[in-house]
Amino acid sequence: MADNKQNKSEKKKNAGAIVSSVLLTISALCCLAGTGCFGYFLGRASAQREQTKVQDSEPVAEIESSDGITVQARYYAANPTGTDAYGYYEITYKVDPVIFTDEIEAKLQYADGTDVPTDVLSFDHDAANTKITVHCKKVFTQAAILTLYAKSDPSIKTTIRFDFREKLTVTLPDSIALTEGAVPTIDPVITSTGGTLQIDKAVTNQLYSWNPAFIQWVNTETKAAMDAEIEDISFNCSTSQEKVGDLVGLSQADCDSFFKNAFSSNDFLTTKGQKYSYEWEYSDDDSGDPNVQNTTWYLGKAPRADFLTEFDGKSPIIDFSCYINGTKYEKTFGLSLSAIPVKGISTDVSSYVF
Repeated sequence: MADNKQNKSEKKKNAGAIVSSVLLTISALCCLAGTGCFGYFLGRASAQREQTKVQDSEPVAEIESSDGITVQARYYAANPTGTDAYGYYEITYKVDPVIFTDEIEAKLQYADGTDVPTDVLSFDHDAANTKITVHCKKVFTQAAILTLYAKSDPSIKTTIRFDFREKLTVTLPDSIALTEGAVPTIDPVITSTGGTLQIDKAVTNQLYSWNPAFIQWVNTETKAAMDAEIEDISFNCSTSQEKVGDLVGLSQADCDSFFKNAFSSNDFLTTKGQKYSYEWEYSDDDSGDPNVQNTTWYLGKAPRADFLTEFDGKSPIIDFSCYINGTKYEKTFGLSLSAIPVKGISTDVSSYVF
């Protein structure tokens, strides 16, 4: 009886061990299956994030369908010394079952069924390592479809769509030439490569501001004008409390309005400048009550040589920035004011006698 009980106990233990082993095996298979699925979706999510991050500088690959063959795609940017002007995609695929005797074939065609020229898109198929590399050499304006399929049964396949997101070249002008009666403009020249996916080419968030070097020039010219004025009266006046004050017509709002209204050289020369002030009194005045002189220096009062040097179209006057399709473009511009019209000529005396 004791032997029978021991045998029954051992059988229970063995049965429990077998059940545990089976459950462990099933659990392991489930984990492996889960891991495989997670790896695939993680790979796709990673690829999608990569595409989103550099969506304006790469072709776009999208898995359209997958029937028995799963794939993962990774994009590599163009190599400056290579032949893939727009980079390449490295695509690995998995076949169910892992051990298979069939052949996996590939073809690359436009969406309309015609062949894609190899100087536009080409591919290398490494069947031994279940990997395909798709090279983008030129811009294409019709979607391309890569099909991976089982040779014995073409219905077992995966199709991957490739698009080309158009790329922009933005050129800003070198300077701003001003014309009487015309609204000053800064017009970016936008050139597109074309592509199957169009991007937004609107110019947005334009910002105009006076360049700090120009403001410093105004400040220097204002102080020079004040110093010259003080020098002229120094023979019979004493001065004190000399200071350069606030800017006039040179606020951020003034810069914005400069690009909204027709240009007038007269307004430009007589409304933009800087204030200065000082106290003065006659040398023989013992009253002790100084006079206060408040003056505004305007651009039109600058010495001609200084003015033409500053407004030669090259010296920095205006800072400009804008956004096109989320990319910021910025540049500093000069102004060309060499053609201000002459409106009159006069002399101090109209007649002379020899």
